Amino acid sequence: MERENLQEVNKREFLSLFDSMNVGIHIHREGKILYANPHILKLYKVKSLEEVKNKSVINFVDTEYHEVFNTNVKSVMKDKLIPPVLEKTKDAQGNTLWVEVNVNKVLFDGQVAILSVVRDVTKMVEKEKILSHVYNLELIKGMAALFKKENVLESIGTKTYEYCKNNGIADYIYIASVKENEIVIEWSEHIDVTKKVLNKNRDKGVLWYIADTQKELYLPNVFDFEMGDYKRVSLYNGALDTPLSYFGIPIKEGNKVKMIVSFLKKGYGAFSEMDFTFFKALAAQIEVASEFDAIMKELKREREKFRDLAMEDALTGVYTRHFFNEWIRNYYEIIKRKNEYASIVMMDINHFKKINDTYGHLVGDEVLKRVGKILKQSLRKMDLVVRYGGDEFLMVFPQTAAKRVNIILERIQSKISHLKRDFGFEVTLSYGISYISSEIDYKRALKSADEKMYAMKAGLSKEDNG
Repeated sequence: MERENLQEVNKREFLSLFDSMNVGIHIHREGKILYANPHILKLYKVKSLEEVKNKSVINFVDTEYHEVFNTNVKSVMKDKLIPPVLEKTKDAQGNTLWVEVNVNKVLFDGQVAILSVVRDVTKMVEKEKILSHVYNLELIKGMAALFKKENVLESIGTKTYEYCKNNGIADYIYIASVKENEIVIEWSEHIDVTKKVLNKNRDKGVLWYIADTQKELYLPNVFDFEMGDYKRVSLYNGALDTPLSYFGIPIKEGNKVKMIVSFLKKGYGAFSEMDFTFFKALAAQIEVASEFDAIMKELKREREKFRDLAMEDALTGVYTRHFFNEWIRNYYEIIKRKNEYASIVMMDINHFKKINDTYGHLVGDEVLKRVGKILKQSLRKMDLVVRYGGDEFLMVFPQTAAKRVNIILERIQSKISHLKRDFGFEVTLSYGISYISSEIDYKRALKSADEKMYAMKAGLSKEDNG
């Protein structure tokens, strides 16, 4: 994975997101802890990040798992996919914990680091001695690879169904999300069931019973279900001739059920105790996958938000130099391919330092804002204006000859001259015009425009000095 494609996660918005997560997250580099969210600090009984910051993360890993931990870190750094790891660890008071860890490579403070999503499975391990066998099953081991898919739930649902069907474990599976007043079937092997919506007032069946009671539900025959106001609601079209065993598992977030995973098999009482253990392990994997997916989607949304912000200069409202640097490379390829050209103008506000020194930076900022607004209003949709430096602007005019560009610049100079009425001092621009073509690349054009702009500025300085 190229460094530039990694997710940058040290932005304030990202860390606020992590702090609010109901799942443990920590970031480490070369074994040293850089960040830990409140959930993981609570899990390890650590009072604050400062107690563990820059300390070795392996201190929290049981000795017999050190080799596995180091191997997995090396694998992730080499961009290899590894399954969620079940690790034995200890909290700050020496109590044994079992955690399930999923790792991902990210950028933190501009350098590569490891982001770990940690889930406490101590109670599960203690209750299910047989779980160690379940975690060795082929399906569980292959789940991590599915975390990278675009639609995680669909990928896991399909893989789980195929495994259960081929091994005679279950005939039907569906994964549902619980909203305020409706339950949505997010995945099912039946296309007519997927995306079906169950209204709380109209469709109070098995799923709403699990959502409201927040408890697992086993039914030897789902067709016999009736609990007070809750009555069976058919999801599948058509009737089945045989009884249908049902086992539903709620996945909670805080004090609410956010998802329900359901397994069904033809026959009365067709599930075994081993099946129940297996289903719980699968549900745990789906829970981790959904949490991981939610984090990654939120990170993606935040990255897109920051990218949008990076496109527009906050003060002037025109494009940023960062955006221009990305844009010009692509645009120049179009110019070469289509044998087109563009005029490019570099401009600078004259005596801007003197404006700041004399009237203050707030006035200077207001001048920049007004100039940026005039530039934007003076251009066509096809043209581009960029804040190139502190008081420097750059404009690009595709397929526009020098004569037309000079007319536009005269119009801009006229509008800017009117700013004297508002500020009480004169605002003027120096500029240089150059061209981009298949023979003249954009770097040469920028250099030429810059030199011409400074030549014009030097000429004005001589006039000022009389």
